Amino acid sequence: MRRLLWWSEGKAGWTALQDKMPSPARRAAIFGLLGSLAIVLSILENSVTGMLNFAVPGLKPGLANLAVVLALPYLGGGAALAVSLLKALAVFLATGTVTTLWFSLAGSLLSVAGMWLLWRFCRRIFSLAGISALGGALSNLGQVGVMAAISNTPAFFYYLPALAIFGVGFGMLVGVLGNMVLRRIPRERMLGQAEKSGV
Repeated sequence: MRRLLWWSEGKAGWTALQDKMPSPARRAAIFGLLGSLAIVLSILENSVTGMLNFAVPGLKPGLANLAVVLALPYLGGGAALAVSLLKALAVFLATGTVTTLWFSLAGSLLSVAGMWLLWRFCRRIFSLAGISALGGALSNLGQVGVMAAISNTPAFFYYLPALAIFGVGFGMLVGVLGNMVLRRIPRERMLGQAEKSGV
């Protein structure tokens, strides 16, 4: 009888463990959600910043980075990079200019690399807001670097301090929003909800 109880309890525990494991379909559903969010926010942000015409060239709030920031804890660095590339592609499709694609790609790659390293090795020290702040600063650094290289004009780096300040500020704001979402929907709950909803 005891052996039967031990076997049934062990089987129930193993079943519960399997239920918590993220399946490929579950991860694909979450990736699709974050990718769609990145695309929509990128196109919306590009339209709004184009109308506002900020005094500092290249200045954007970076709200579309919310999807990238959330991809880190939910799906990992690879998915965050993929979402970031989707975001860059959306900006290119919205503007139709190749130079914008290069700017966005440079900023995205540098930003994701820095955020992943901080998340991978220092997440007990830095919150998602701090990680996102670094991503905002690195994104502007990458874009200014490409701008200076393409135009052969090092003077563009004069904009870097202002862009870095705004990048850190906007990045921190995006990180705070990401923290709010992560507290509301933790990773385990997100991965479980995607399967329960039948996606």
